[in-house]
Amino acid sequence: MKQSILTIILVSCFFASCEEYLTPQPVDQLSDEIVISDARGARAALSGLYRQFTALVAANVIAGDFMADNLKHNGTFTQFNELDNKTLSSANGQALATWDQLYFVVYISNFILEKVPSLTDLTTAEREEIQAQARVFRAYAYFVGVNCFGGLPYTTSSSIASNRAIARSPVATVTGQIEADLVSALDVLPETSTEAPYLLTNGAVKALLARFYLYQGDFVKAEDFANQVITGNGAAAYALGDSYEEAMEEESSESILEVFYDNVDNPGTSTSFGLWNLFTARREIIPSDEFVSFAQNFGGDREDILLEFEASSVGDRDNGYTLLKYAENGSNVFVIRLAEMYLVRSEARAQRNNLVGALADLNTLRAKRGFSANLTINTRDALLQAIANERRAELAFEGHRWYDLKRTGTAEAVLGSLPNWTTTDLLYPIPQNELLYNPRITQADQNPGY
Repeated sequence: MKQSILTIILVSCFFASCEEYLTPQPVDQLSDEIVISDARGARAALSGLYRQFTALVAANVIAGDFMADNLKHNGTFTQFNELDNKTLSSANGQALATWDQLYFVVYISNFILEKVPSLTDLTTAEREEIQAQARVFRAYAYFVGVNCFGGLPYTTSSSIASNRAIARSPVATVTGQIEADLVSALDVLPETSTEAPYLLTNGAVKALLARFYLYQGDFVKAEDFANQVITGNGAAAYALGDSYEEAMEEESSESILEVFYDNVDNPGTSTSFGLWNLFTARREIIPSDEFVSFAQNFGGDREDILLEFEASSVGDRDNGYTLLKYAENGSNVFVIRLAEMYLVRSEARAQRNNLVGALADLNTLRAKRGFSANLTINTRDALLQAIANERRAELAFEGHRWYDLKRTGTAEAVLGSLPNWTTTDLLYPIPQNELLYNPRITQADQNPGY
Protein backbone atom coordinates (compact mmCIF):
# COMPACT_ATOMS: atom_id res chain seq x y z
CA MET A 1 0.00 0.00 0.00
CA LYS A 2 1.42 3.37 -0.93
CA GLN A 3 2.42 5.29 2.16
CA SER A 4 3.55 8.87 2.33
CA ILE A 5 2.68 11.07 5.26
CA LEU A 6 -0.84 11.12 3.82
CA THR A 7 -1.18 7.38 3.73
CA ILE A 8 -1.12 7.24 7.48
CA ILE A 9 -3.01 10.33 8.56
CA LEU A 10 -6.65 10.26 7.50
CA VAL A 11 -9.24 8.85 9.86
CA SER A 12 -12.88 7.95 9.66
CA CYS A 13 -15.44 8.77 12.34
CA PHE A 14 -17.93 6.20 13.57
CA PHE A 15 -20.64 7.71 15.73
CA ALA A 16 -23.23 4.94 15.78
CA SER A 17 -22.47 3.33 19.15
CA CYS A 18 -21.15 4.05 22.60
CA GLU A 19 -17.74 2.75 21.47
CA GLU A 20 -17.04 5.78 19.28
CA TYR A 21 -13.50 6.35 18.13
CA LEU A 22 -11.42 7.33 15.13
CA THR A 23 -9.84 4.60 13.05
CA PRO A 24 -7.04 5.34 10.57
CA GLN A 25 -7.95 4.30 7.02
CA PRO A 26 -5.86 3.27 3.98
CA VAL A 27 -4.92 5.86 1.37
CA ASP A 28 -7.52 4.71 -1.14
CA GLN A 29 -10.27 5.57 1.35
CA LEU A 30 -9.13 9.12 2.10
CA SER A 31 -11.77 11.82 1.94
CA ASP A 32 -11.95 15.49 2.85
CA GLU A 33 -15.66 15.18 3.56
CA ILE A 34 -15.39 13.64 7.04
CA VAL A 35 -16.55 16.14 9.65
CA ILE A 36 -17.03 16.60 13.36
CA SER A 37 -20.43 18.23 13.43
CA ASP A 38 -21.42 18.24 17.08
CA ALA A 39 -20.28 17.69 20.66
CA ARG A 40 -20.83 13.96 20.40
CA GLY A 41 -18.51 13.73 17.43
CA ALA A 42 -15.90 15.88 19.14
CA ARG A 43 -15.84 13.63 22.19
CA ALA A 44 -15.61 10.56 19.95
CA ALA A 45 -12.67 12.11 18.15
CA LEU A 46 -10.96 12.88 21.45
CA SER A 47 -11.51 9.29 22.57
CA GLY A 48 -9.88 8.14 19.35
CA LEU A 49 -6.94 10.44 19.99
CA TYR A 50 -6.35 8.92 23.42
CA ARG A 51 -6.49 5.45 21.90
CA GLN A 52 -3.98 6.34 19.20
CA PHE A 53 -1.70 7.91 21.80
CA THR A 54 -1.37 4.52 23.52
CA ALA A 55 0.16 3.05 20.37
CA LEU A 56 2.72 5.85 20.13
CA VAL A 57 3.71 5.37 23.78
CA ALA A 58 4.48 1.69 23.13
CA ALA A 59 6.56 2.58 20.06
CA ASN A 60 8.44 5.15 22.13
CA VAL A 61 9.39 2.53 24.73
CA ILE A 62 11.01 0.43 22.00
CA ALA A 63 12.88 3.40 20.54
CA GLY A 64 14.03 4.89 23.81
CA ASP A 65 15.45 1.67 25.26
CA PHE A 66 16.31 -0.56 22.29
CA MET A 67 18.25 2.05 20.32
CA ALA A 68 20.48 2.47 23.38
CA ASP A 69 21.95 -0.29 25.56
CA ASN A 70 19.03 -1.46 27.72
CA LEU A 71 17.52 -4.16 25.49
CA LYS A 72 18.67 -6.94 23.18
CA HIS A 73 17.04 -9.15 20.57
CA ASN A 74 16.29 -12.76 21.47
CA GLY A 75 13.87 -13.84 18.79
CA THR A 76 13.16 -13.98 15.08
CA PHE A 77 11.78 -10.61 14.03
CA THR A 78 14.05 -8.87 11.54
CA GLN A 79 13.21 -5.32 12.60
CA PHE A 80 14.34 -5.99 16.17
CA ASN A 81 17.44 -7.82 15.02
CA GLU A 82 18.39 -4.69 13.09
CA LEU A 83 17.87 -2.53 16.17
CA ASP A 84 20.03 -4.83 18.24
CA ASN A 85 22.81 -5.18 15.67
CA LYS A 86 22.65 -1.49 14.73
CA THR A 87 22.13 -2.39 11.08
CA LEU A 88 18.93 -0.46 10.42
CA SER A 89 17.83 0.30 6.88
CA SER A 90 15.15 2.69 5.68
CA ALA A 91 12.88 -0.36 5.33
CA ASN A 92 13.04 -1.14 9.07
CA GLY A 93 9.57 -1.98 10.32
CA GLN A 94 10.00 -0.47 13.77
CA ALA A 95 11.10 2.90 12.41
CA LEU A 96 8.09 2.85 10.11
CA ALA A 97 5.76 1.91 12.96
CA THR A 98 7.00 4.86 15.02
CA TRP A 99 6.59 7.25 12.07
CA ASP A 100 3.09 5.94 11.39
CA GLN A 101 1.95 6.19 15.00
CA LEU A 102 3.21 9.73 15.52
CA TYR A 103 1.45 10.97 12.39
CA PHE A 104 -1.78 9.21 13.35
CA VAL A 105 -1.68 11.27 16.55
CA VAL A 106 -0.79 14.45 14.65
CA TYR A 107 -3.63 14.01 12.16
CA ILE A 108 -6.34 13.36 14.73
CA SER A 109 -5.08 16.32 16.79
CA ASN A 110 -5.19 18.60 13.75
CA PHE A 111 -8.63 17.30 12.82
CA ILE A 112 -9.96 18.17 16.28
CA LEU A 113 -8.31 21.59 16.33
CA GLU A 114 -9.87 22.48 12.98
CA LYS A 115 -13.40 21.34 13.75
CA VAL A 116 -14.05 21.95 17.45
CA PRO A 117 -13.86 25.79 17.54
CA SER A 118 -17.03 26.09 15.42
CA LEU A 119 -19.19 23.71 17.49
CA THR A 120 -22.04 25.54 19.19
CA ASP A 121 -23.28 22.72 21.43
CA LEU A 122 -20.10 22.80 23.51
CA THR A 123 -19.43 25.47 26.11
CA THR A 124 -16.41 27.71 25.70
CA ALA A 125 -14.68 25.86 28.53
CA GLU A 126 -15.42 22.48 26.94
CA ARG A 127 -14.06 23.60 23.57
CA GLU A 128 -10.91 24.95 25.21
CA GLU A 129 -10.29 21.74 27.16
CA ILE A 130 -10.72 19.51 24.09
CA GLN A 131 -8.39 21.72 22.06
CA ALA A 132 -5.82 21.82 24.86
CA GLN A 133 -5.69 18.03 24.96
CA ALA A 134 -5.25 17.86 21.18
CA ARG A 135 -2.36 20.33 21.37
CA VAL A 136 -0.63 18.37 24.12
CA PHE A 137 -0.87 15.12 22.19
CA ARG A 138 0.35 16.81 19.01
CA ALA A 139 3.29 18.20 20.98
CA TYR A 140 4.09 14.77 22.41
CA ALA A 141 3.98 13.19 18.94
CA TYR A 142 6.35 15.74 17.47
CA PHE A 143 8.60 15.47 20.54
CA VAL A 144 8.97 11.74 19.89
CA GLY A 145 9.43 12.51 16.21
CA VAL A 146 12.30 14.99 16.51
CA ASN A 147 14.09 12.76 19.00
CA CYS A 148 13.77 9.71 16.77
CA PHE A 149 14.12 11.20 13.29
CA GLY A 150 15.47 14.73 13.66
CA GLY A 151 13.77 17.24 11.37
CA LEU A 152 10.50 15.97 9.96
CA PRO A 153 7.42 17.17 8.08
CA TYR A 154 5.45 19.55 10.27
CA THR A 155 1.78 20.12 9.59
CA THR A 156 -1.11 21.63 11.50
CA SER A 157 -3.60 20.72 8.79
CA SER A 158 -5.82 17.72 8.12
CA SER A 159 -6.22 18.68 4.46
CA ILE A 160 -5.35 15.82 2.15
CA ALA A 161 -4.23 18.12 -0.63
CA SER A 162 -1.89 20.21 1.49
CA ASN A 163 -0.41 17.17 3.20
CA ARG A 164 0.43 15.17 0.10
CA ALA A 165 3.89 16.66 -0.17
CA ILE A 166 5.59 18.24 2.85
CA ALA A 167 9.31 18.75 3.21
CA ARG A 168 11.24 18.13 6.41
CA SER A 169 11.23 21.08 8.78
CA PRO A 170 14.37 21.85 10.82
CA VAL A 171 14.45 20.53 14.37
CA ALA A 172 14.39 24.08 15.74
CA THR A 173 11.16 24.83 13.87
CA VAL A 174 9.46 21.69 15.18
CA THR A 175 10.64 22.19 18.77
CA GLY A 176 9.35 25.75 18.66
CA GLN A 177 5.92 24.44 17.74
CA ILE A 178 6.10 21.78 20.46
CA GLU A 179 6.74 24.49 23.03
CA ALA A 180 3.93 26.65 21.66
CA ASP A 181 1.41 23.79 21.87
CA LEU A 182 2.36 22.89 25.44
CA VAL A 183 2.40 26.49 26.66
CA SER A 184 -1.01 27.13 25.08
CA ALA A 185 -2.43 24.23 27.11
CA LEU A 186 -1.15 25.56 30.45
CA ASP A 187 -3.84 26.25 33.06
CA VAL A 188 -6.63 25.11 30.73
CA LEU A 189 -7.05 21.54 31.95
CA PRO A 190 -8.13 20.64 35.49
CA GLU A 191 -5.52 20.07 38.19
CA THR A 192 -7.17 16.83 39.24
CA SER A 193 -9.53 14.35 37.64
CA THR A 194 -11.40 11.30 38.84
CA GLU A 195 -10.04 9.58 35.74
CA ALA A 196 -6.42 10.61 36.29
CA PRO A 197 -3.77 9.44 35.55
CA TYR A 198 -5.42 8.26 32.33
CA LEU A 199 -6.61 11.73 31.30
CA LEU A 200 -4.45 14.78 30.77
CA THR A 201 -4.36 17.28 33.62
CA ASN A 202 -2.60 20.57 34.21
CA GLY A 203 0.04 18.67 36.17
CA ALA A 204 0.77 16.52 33.11
CA VAL A 205 1.19 19.61 30.95
CA LYS A 206 3.64 21.12 33.46
CA ALA A 207 5.54 17.85 33.74
CA LEU A 208 5.86 17.57 29.96
CA LEU A 209 7.10 21.17 29.85
CA ALA A 210 9.70 20.36 32.51
CA ARG A 211 10.91 17.45 30.37
CA PHE A 212 10.86 19.57 27.22
CA TYR A 213 12.91 22.40 28.74
CA LEU A 214 15.45 19.95 30.18
CA TYR A 215 15.99 18.56 26.67
CA GLN A 216 16.35 22.09 25.32
CA GLY A 217 18.94 22.98 27.94
CA ASP A 218 16.73 25.68 29.47
CA PHE A 219 17.49 24.67 33.04
CA VAL A 220 15.76 27.64 34.65
CA LYS A 221 12.40 26.70 33.14
CA ALA A 222 13.02 22.98 33.61
CA GLU A 223 13.59 23.49 37.32
CA ASP A 224 10.62 25.84 37.60
CA PHE A 225 8.08 23.51 36.02
CA ALA A 226 9.42 20.43 37.80
CA ASN A 227 9.20 22.34 41.07
CA GLN A 228 5.58 23.30 40.37
CA VAL A 229 4.68 19.65 39.86
CA ILE A 230 6.59 18.49 42.94
CA THR A 231 5.02 21.13 45.17
CA GLY A 232 1.52 20.80 43.73
CA ASN A 233 1.44 24.34 42.37
CA GLY A 234 -1.30 24.13 39.76
CA ALA A 235 -1.09 20.37 39.88
CA ALA A 236 -2.41 17.46 41.90
CA ALA A 237 -0.73 16.42 45.15
CA TYR A 238 1.53 13.70 43.75
CA ALA A 239 3.75 11.71 46.12
CA LEU A 240 6.71 9.41 45.60
CA GLY A 241 5.99 5.75 46.19
CA ASP A 242 7.66 4.39 49.31
CA SER A 243 9.39 1.76 47.17
CA TYR A 244 10.00 1.08 43.50
CA GLU A 245 7.45 -1.71 43.67
CA GLU A 246 4.85 0.75 44.94
CA ALA A 247 5.82 3.28 42.28
CA MET A 248 5.23 0.66 39.58
CA GLU A 249 1.67 -0.04 40.67
CA GLU A 250 -0.99 1.12 38.24
CA GLU A 251 -2.46 4.48 39.30
CA SER A 252 0.27 4.91 41.91
CA SER A 253 0.55 8.11 43.91
CA GLU A 254 3.38 9.32 41.68
CA SER A 255 1.75 8.58 38.32
CA ILE A 256 1.11 11.81 36.44
CA LEU A 257 0.11 10.26 33.13
CA GLU A 258 -0.09 6.62 32.15
CA VAL A 259 -1.79 4.71 29.39
CA PHE A 260 -4.19 1.87 29.92
CA TYR A 261 -3.93 -1.29 27.87
CA ASP A 262 -6.20 -4.29 27.67
CA ASN A 263 -5.06 -7.75 26.62
CA VAL A 264 -4.93 -6.95 22.91
CA ASP A 265 -3.56 -3.41 23.01
CA ASN A 266 0.05 -2.08 22.88
CA PRO A 267 -0.03 -1.94 19.07
CA GLY A 268 2.88 0.46 18.80
CA THR A 269 5.34 -2.02 17.31
CA SER A 270 5.68 -3.15 13.73
CA THR A 271 4.06 -6.47 14.53
CA SER A 272 0.74 -7.34 16.11
CA PHE A 273 2.53 -8.18 19.34
CA GLY A 274 2.22 -5.84 22.30
CA LEU A 275 4.87 -5.07 24.89
CA TRP A 276 3.76 -7.90 27.16
CA ASN A 277 4.06 -10.40 24.34
CA LEU A 278 7.40 -9.05 23.13
CA PHE A 279 8.98 -8.83 26.59
CA THR A 280 7.34 -11.64 28.54
CA ALA A 281 5.35 -14.18 26.55
CA ARG A 282 7.64 -14.56 23.52
CA ARG A 283 10.71 -13.00 25.11
CA GLU A 284 11.44 -11.63 21.66
CA ILE A 285 13.19 -8.76 23.43
CA ILE A 286 15.09 -9.19 26.71
CA PRO A 287 17.19 -6.98 28.99
CA SER A 288 20.68 -6.47 27.59
CA ASP A 289 23.73 -7.94 29.26
CA GLU A 290 24.89 -4.37 29.89
CA PHE A 291 21.68 -3.46 31.69
CA VAL A 292 21.64 -6.64 33.77
CA SER A 293 25.17 -5.93 34.97
CA PHE A 294 24.28 -2.29 35.65
CA ALA A 295 21.18 -3.20 37.66
CA GLN A 296 22.97 -5.86 39.70
CA ASN A 297 25.70 -3.44 40.70
CA PHE A 298 23.59 -0.34 41.21
CA GLY A 299 21.91 -1.36 44.45
CA GLY A 300 18.53 -0.38 45.84
CA ASP A 301 15.26 -2.21 45.32
CA ARG A 302 14.72 -1.93 41.59
CA GLU A 303 16.46 -5.06 40.26
CA ASP A 304 13.99 -7.57 41.70
CA ILE A 305 11.07 -5.56 40.31
CA LEU A 306 12.58 -5.17 36.86
CA LEU A 307 14.31 -8.49 36.18
CA GLU A 308 13.72 -12.21 36.60
CA PHE A 309 16.33 -14.90 35.93
CA GLU A 310 15.59 -18.42 34.73
CA ALA A 311 18.66 -20.64 34.35
CA SER A 312 16.87 -23.02 32.00
CA SER A 313 16.47 -20.19 29.46
CA VAL A 314 20.19 -19.52 29.10
CA GLY A 315 21.60 -20.35 25.71
CA ASP A 316 23.07 -18.81 22.58
CA ARG A 317 22.13 -15.10 22.86
CA ASP A 318 19.71 -15.68 25.72
CA ASN A 319 21.06 -14.46 29.07
CA GLY A 320 18.13 -15.98 30.93
CA TYR A 321 16.66 -12.65 32.06
CA THR A 322 13.10 -11.51 31.47
CA LEU A 323 11.83 -7.96 31.82
CA LEU A 324 9.11 -7.84 34.48
CA LYS A 325 7.93 -4.26 33.98
CA TYR A 326 5.22 -5.39 31.57
CA ALA A 327 4.93 -8.92 32.90
CA GLU A 328 1.13 -8.94 33.03
CA ASN A 329 -0.97 -9.08 29.90
CA GLY A 330 -2.47 -5.62 29.68
CA SER A 331 0.14 -3.90 31.84
CA ASN A 332 -0.08 -0.11 31.79
CA VAL A 333 2.82 2.05 30.62
CA PHE A 334 3.88 5.21 32.43
CA VAL A 335 4.27 8.31 30.31
CA ILE A 336 5.49 10.52 33.13
CA ARG A 337 5.93 10.08 36.89
CA LEU A 338 6.83 12.25 39.84
CA ALA A 339 10.19 10.47 40.16
CA GLU A 340 11.16 11.94 36.81
CA MET A 341 10.34 15.41 38.09
CA TYR A 342 12.76 14.97 41.00
CA LEU A 343 15.40 13.88 38.52
CA VAL A 344 14.64 16.80 36.18
CA ARG A 345 14.87 19.28 39.03
CA SER A 346 18.03 17.64 40.32
CA GLU A 347 19.73 17.79 36.92
CA ALA A 348 18.59 21.35 36.27
CA ARG A 349 19.91 22.45 39.65
CA ALA A 350 23.23 20.69 39.08
CA GLN A 351 23.59 22.36 35.69
CA ARG A 352 23.06 25.71 37.42
CA ASN A 353 25.66 24.82 40.08
CA ASN A 354 23.12 24.42 42.89
CA LEU A 355 24.81 21.22 44.00
CA VAL A 356 23.20 21.19 47.45
CA GLY A 357 19.69 21.36 46.03
CA ALA A 358 20.48 18.87 43.28
CA LEU A 359 21.91 16.35 45.72
CA ALA A 360 18.94 16.78 48.05
CA ASP A 361 16.53 15.85 45.22
CA LEU A 362 18.62 12.86 44.25
CA ASN A 363 18.82 11.56 47.81
CA THR A 364 15.09 12.13 48.35
CA LEU A 365 14.35 9.76 45.49
CA ARG A 366 16.99 7.23 46.50
CA ALA A 367 15.59 7.07 50.03
CA LYS A 368 12.38 5.73 48.46
CA ARG A 369 14.27 3.18 46.41
CA GLY A 370 15.95 1.07 49.08
CA PHE A 371 19.08 3.14 49.77
CA SER A 372 19.70 3.78 53.47
CA ALA A 373 22.65 6.14 53.09
CA ASN A 374 22.75 9.49 51.32
CA LEU A 375 25.22 10.10 48.55
CA THR A 376 27.94 12.65 49.22
CA ILE A 377 29.16 14.30 46.03
CA ASN A 378 31.21 17.46 45.84
CA THR A 379 31.68 18.15 42.13
CA ARG A 380 29.22 19.09 39.42
CA ASP A 381 30.43 16.53 36.88
CA ALA A 382 30.29 13.67 39.40
CA LEU A 383 26.80 14.73 40.45
CA LEU A 384 25.56 14.89 36.86
CA GLN A 385 26.90 11.39 36.28
CA ALA A 386 25.13 10.15 39.41
CA ILE A 387 21.89 11.70 38.17
CA ALA A 388 22.36 10.06 34.77
CA ASN A 389 22.85 6.68 36.43
CA GLU A 390 19.77 7.22 38.57
CA ARG A 391 17.73 8.08 35.49
CA ARG A 392 18.85 4.86 33.82
CA ALA A 393 17.79 2.82 36.84
CA GLU A 394 14.57 4.66 37.70
CA LEU A 395 13.20 5.21 34.19
CA ALA A 396 14.36 1.93 32.66
CA PHE A 397 12.08 0.59 29.92
CA GLU A 398 9.92 3.71 29.90
CA GLY A 399 11.55 5.10 26.75
CA HIS A 400 14.25 7.50 28.03
CA ARG A 401 17.74 6.02 27.73
CA TRP A 402 18.51 6.75 24.04
CA TYR A 403 17.25 10.30 24.32
CA ASP A 404 19.17 10.95 27.54
CA LEU A 405 22.45 9.84 26.00
CA LYS A 406 21.88 12.00 22.93
CA ARG A 407 20.82 15.18 24.71
CA THR A 408 23.73 15.00 27.16
CA GLY A 409 26.27 14.39 24.39
CA THR A 410 27.39 11.07 25.87
CA ALA A 411 25.94 8.66 23.30
CA GLU A 412 29.15 8.06 21.40
CA ALA A 413 31.18 7.48 24.56
CA VAL A 414 28.60 5.06 26.00
CA LEU A 415 27.37 3.28 22.88
CA GLY A 416 30.46 3.45 20.72
CA SER A 417 31.72 0.08 21.91
CA LEU A 418 28.56 -1.75 20.80
CA PRO A 419 29.06 -3.88 17.67
CA ASN A 420 28.37 -1.92 14.45
CA TRP A 421 27.39 1.25 16.32
CA THR A 422 28.22 4.50 14.53
CA THR A 423 27.08 8.08 14.99
CA THR A 424 24.46 7.49 12.29
CA ASP A 425 22.61 5.42 14.90
CA LEU A 426 21.75 8.64 16.71
CA LEU A 427 18.62 8.80 14.54
CA TYR A 428 16.13 6.44 12.95
CA PRO A 429 16.04 6.43 9.14
CA ILE A 430 13.24 8.26 7.38
CA PRO A 431 11.04 5.33 6.27
CA GLN A 432 11.55 4.10 2.72
CA ASN A 433 7.89 4.51 1.86
CA GLU A 434 8.05 8.18 2.73
CA LEU A 435 10.94 8.60 0.29
CA LEU A 436 9.02 6.76 -2.41
CA TYR A 437 5.73 8.59 -2.19
CA ASN A 438 6.46 12.04 -0.77
CA PRO A 439 7.91 14.14 -3.61
CA ARG A 440 9.28 16.69 -1.13
CA ILE A 441 11.50 14.12 0.61
CA THR A 442 14.12 12.34 -1.47
CA GLN A 443 17.17 10.22 -0.73
CA ALA A 444 19.15 13.45 -0.50
CA ASP A 445 17.00 14.36 2.52
CA GLN A 446 17.57 11.02 4.26
CA ASN A 447 19.38 10.88 7.59
CA PRO A 448 23.13 10.12 7.31
CA GLY A 449 24.05 6.46 7.02
CA TYR A 450 20.82 5.29 5.42
